[in-house]
Amino acid sequence: MISIFFFIVGIVLIVVGSKKWYKIQKAIDIKQQLENKHLELNISKLTESERVEKVETDIVDLEPETFNQNLNGMSKSETQYKISEYIAVENKVYEYVCAKYYNTHTLKNNVRLGKEEYDIIAISQSMKYNDIIFETKYLKSIITISSLHRMIKQLIEKHSIYSEVTNRVASVVLVIVT
Repeated sequence: MISIFFFIVGIVLIVVGSKKWYKIQKAIDIKQQLENKHLELNISKLTESERVEKVETDIVDLEPETFNQNLNGMSKSETQYKISEYIAVENKVYEYVCAKYYNTHTLKNNVRLGKEEYDIIAISQSMKYNDIIFETKYLKSIITISSLHRMIKQLIEKHSIYSEVTNRVASVVLVIVT
C-alpha cells in the first residue's frame, strides 16, 4: 500500500518536473533565437571594394617582400589576377565549410562585426555547439614563423572582439591553403 502511494507521488513529480522543464527549455530556446537575430543584425556584409581591399591587405601581410617588390613592376591585370585567385580560394573554402556545417550553423562570409572583418563566421543554431570563426590564408610562398605568428595574433584579436561584441563563445579555425 505504501509502495503504491510512493509510486503515484513519483509519477506526479515526474510529470510536474517535466512540464516545468519544458517551460524553461522553451524560454531558453526563444532567448537563443533572439540572440541569433540580434547577432545577424550586427553583422554587415562587406562591399565588393571592401573585400578587394581586405584581400590586398592579406596578400601584403602574407607576402610583403614579394608583393612590395613586384607592386611597382606588376601590371594592373596581374594584380587583379592575384586578387581574383585569392578570392576564388576563399570561395572554395566557404563552399567546403557550408557543406560541412550547413545543418548545425548559419554561415556568413566576408562580413564586418564591429571594426573587424571576417572571412567566415559560423553561428551556432543551438546552445550545443560553439560559433566558429574561420580565417582563410592563401600562400604561394613558404610559411615563415613570423607570418604564422602574425596570423595567429590577428586571429586571437578577431576572436576577442567577436566574443566582446556578441557575448558568445566561439572557436577559431585558421585555414592555410598552399
